[in-house]
Amino acid sequence: SLKPPEVQVPVHETTAEAVSIDEYLAQRKYMRIDIMKIDVEGGEREAFRGARRTLRSMRPIIICEVLDWVTRPWDYPACEIVSCLRGEDYEWFDFHDDGTISPHEIRSEYPEIRNYLAVPREKLPLVSRWRRE
Repeated sequence: SLKPPEVQVPVHETTAEAVSIDEYLAQRKYMRIDIMKIDVEGGEREAFRGARRTLRSMRPIIICEVLDWVTRPWDYPACEIVSCLRGEDYEWFDFHDDGTISPHEIRSEYPEIRNYLAVPREKLPLVSRWRRE
């Protein structure tokens, strides 16, 4: 993480180069991204800011962790991750153990470690076969 996590065990700091998703994809001349997995330990809001062009043009399906204790050091509640992509016309889904998904209801708190699925509205037909009835 780019921010020290709220943990009781010692952590080791290291330096790493950071680049936005938009910049990374442009440098490598990617023309299409179908799916992205985002797990940046609280930096999701900033990652999505740095992926604005990608979110608006390539419209990838996104698997994303939403977790309050990792967003706390970044001074925002995890529910803002959900709101951020809803603002880009994404629908959120919960994963179930049997491989199905169901519409996600935004919550005020996200205390448990879980991944969620965010799908651009126009790509909802691609995931319809996995929806729980």
